[in-house]
Amino acid sequence: MWLEAMNTELNALEANHTWDLVPLPPTKKPIVYVDDVMVTGTNIDEIDALKSHLHQEFSIKDLGRLNYFLGIEVGYSTAGILLNQNKFSRELLAYCSYELQRKASTPLPLNLKLQAHAAGQGILLKASDQLCLQAYFDSHWTSCPDLRKSITGYVLLLGGSPITWISKKQSTISKYSSEDEYKAIAAAASEVT
Repeated sequence: MWLEAMNTELNALEANHTWDLVPLPPTKKPIVYVDDVMVTGTNIDEIDALKSHLHQEFSIKDLGRLNYFLGIEVGYSTAGILLNQNKFSRELLAYCSYELQRKASTPLPLNLKLQAHAAGQGILLKASDQLCLQAYFDSHWTSCPDLRKSITGYVLLLGGSPITWISKKQSTISKYSSEDEYKAIAAAASEVT
């Protein structure tokens, strides 16, 4: 499978003259570098068999339990798996020369209480064998004071874990709050189907 993919790619590069391909000396072996691959599943025996097969074919290195992948930190607890981007966010803010501890006034309601440890929050993927799909939606009518547009949002949960969500300003102005609610329902329903 990998060999076929490599041959197809090499033939395409040769056909469009992207590179000049020369024969490999007979004493050398080709090297193919694949950065990171995550293998997951519920059957440990099948996962081990796949890793063994991949190692025999391509000489892979098993890095063990997943801790960090594509900018996402992975933590484990008895409740499930916690995903967050704290490290990525801190690095991005530092790169943009933003102070991480600077206080700023925000347009949040005065009665809203944020926890001091909110930076350690993330998305919990719950350990559950109940794969029930749930959709929650809401709309805030004319919540944008400048444009009088509403904000619609929804979240879809599978087994109690979020799989997709959105919160966005609607593109049109609604005359009634019920119209906004129907738009929110339609957005969530279109994501399910």
